[in-house]
Amino acid sequence: MGNEKTDFIFDKSTKPSTENVDSLLATSAKLWYNFLEFIGTEAGETLTHWKFYTKKSGWTMKLMFKKRNLFFFKPQENSWAITFIFGDRAVNAILESDFPGSLKDELRNARKYMEGRGIRRVISSQEDLEIAKKLLKIKLKH
Repeated sequence: MGNEKTDFIFDKSTKPSTENVDSLLATSAKLWYNFLEFIGTEAGETLTHWKFYTKKSGWTMKLMFKKRNLFFFKPQENSWAITFIFGDRAVNAILESDFPGSLKDELRNARKYMEGRGIRRVISSQEDLEIAKKLLKIKLKH
């Protein structure tokens, strides 16, 4: 791939390690650990599962609460992406909330699947993290 920092994401033979992920996240690692702490407070015990989807997307971590999928986590250089899948009740709660219009538009325009509508956010700042926390609360509630 050419970038030692990100090569592990696309290496199917080796699951990502905490050290690899922390190195890739760099300055955004503290945001990720803050989010994990928040999840523990809001949901309690969760399960994580790394899965290699395709050569193009590489490794993604799925975080589950009981038997429910909460979100997908994708480490990136100096940031991380989080993808939520929301059912109709959660979508309505988001659309009726004070989330930014751009987020509502993204959700409104997302393709609807049986599981719901997906929304992906890149987290690289405290402001991004606060939005992710609000989305998680809605996911847990609905």
